Amino acid sequence: VFSIALTKDSKLIVTAGSTELKIWDVATAKLIESLHAKGAPFYSVAISSTGQTIVAGAHGSKNLIVFDRSVGWQPRYLKGHEDRIYAVAFTPDDRHVLSASGDNTVKMWNIASGEIEASFDGHEADVMCLAVSEDGGICVSGSHDSTIRVWDLQKKTHCFTLCAHQDEVRCVAISPDGLNIVSGSSDYTIRLWHRRTGQLKGEIDPDQAEICSL
Repeated sequence: VFSIALTKDSKLIVTAGSTELKIWDVATAKLIESLHAKGAPFYSVAISSTGQTIVAGAHGSKNLIVFDRSVGWQPRYLKGHEDRIYAVAFTPDDRHVLSASGDNTVKMWNIASGEIEASFDGHEADVMCLAVSEDGGICVSGSHDSTIRVWDLQKKTHCFTLCAHQDEVRCVAISPDGLNIVSGSSDYTIRLWHRRTGQLKGEIDPDQAEICSL
């Protein structure tokens, strides 16, 4: 399993694996559905708050793969990236999806129309991870170029770049109150940043190992 996602009500989990995506009932731990699409293995997955739509990125595909329950989970393939997709996330209103790719970009998709509404450029290497704030105001992305970039989703602009890691940034998260950004890197550190100013607030060195998940 390369990635997991949970619905807002915690009733469903979707897992991304080497050959398929699986939807599970949390209460019973029973498998509900297995989903297949071109390009497996699946590196990333996200599920809408209602559990009606699932998006994924796959190792062997440049497309954003969309599954809708209303059409029997048949996949749609949205074209726009020039390399594989490493991370995906829904905005809180479920209207948009953010995707991070090996083409050095983050893209913002209208999930209903399948159109790209914004392409965030600036990273100088593969974009490995991203997170969206709970208020839907910003997206944070981490890259092989060792930087973190903060994007304004309303204005569709770059806010600022966070520079302190000495190696690729593997994972990022935003605190529920929206005040802090957390990043994990192959430089063996976890760093804490102020969301609005970009100021580095602290550093944790938990072990001599790459930080791959937060």
